[in-house]
Amino acid sequence: MTNLPGRRMCRFISVFLTAFVLMSAASLSAPAGAQEVTPDVEEISDGLDVPFVPSHADVLKTMFELTKANKDDYVIDLGSGDGRIVIAAVKWLGAQGFGVDLNTKLVDIANKRAQQQGVADRAKFHVRDIFQTDISKASLVTMYLLPDIVLQLRPKLLSTLKPGTRIASHDYHLGDWRPDHMRVVDSQGEERSIVYAWTVPAKVAGKWTWDIAFSSYFNAVTPMQADIEQRYQDLYGKMVVNGAVVPVRAAGVDGTKVSFTVTSEIDDVVVDQTYTGTISGDEITGTVRLSGSVKPVEIPWRARRQPASR
Repeated sequence: MTNLPGRRMCRFISVFLTAFVLMSAASLSAPAGAQEVTPDVEEISDGLDVPFVPSHADVLKTMFELTKANKDDYVIDLGSGDGRIVIAAVKWLGAQGFGVDLNTKLVDIANKRAQQQGVADRAKFHVRDIFQTDISKASLVTMYLLPDIVLQLRPKLLSTLKPGTRIASHDYHLGDWRPDHMRVVDSQGEERSIVYAWTVPAKVAGKWTWDIAFSSYFNAVTPMQADIEQRYQDLYGKMVVNGAVVPVRAAGVDGTKVSFTVTSEIDDVVVDQTYTGTISGDEITGTVRLSGSVKPVEIPWRARRQPASR
């Protein structure tokens, strides 16, 4: 059995001595009896990579809040234990999904619980290895795993999940992939927890070109070129405007939403340009807002990514 981190041992022991506290928040209220702990849950995951330690209802609520979970989500819980996260997503939000766990007894308990609560058609549980599970269908992935397992999952999450998919993790983060949101959760009678949340970013890195006709102010069409580098949701780079190199500022990607700002000289006038758009494949479509030495105005913007040179 893998040793639990010391700060979790008290929770591991005490969680089986108390009933699971039902959520009381009006926006995510749980039906009575929705998440009770049964004696069967005391089956511990001996010999597996991740021992079973349940997440408190307040943690589940925070996961759903930080990821803006809703009825349209397909939730996949990696290391699903007794099934409480997926079942809560179905009962509280109207979502659907499945969970996977290597502990056959816990998977049986989770499926039985889903049947008892009338959600077995929308909450299913399987005995599967999390690293071999197809997660491409998910719009929300949840997990409460040990730190080294979470880090091992990071490449799979980034390469398999669609841009815009959200991820929520209880207590353990994804290394140098900066969380979009973090929150400490204090549950009465239990040690505090941390919830981390991310949105899978689209791939934006590359060389982008476009032309803009600033017809309201200037006569000529201005060619633009941007060289963008990417580290997770953070973007860096430079633009070439009329032969002048200018840095890209305040750049980032939120799912498929791209934004950045540059300041450059156009026809002897210094113009701030704030670009926002949606990326689809090798195209970004959106608007650019001009300000600074000109009257603020928004005009359409469309950029194309150039093929990578070999």
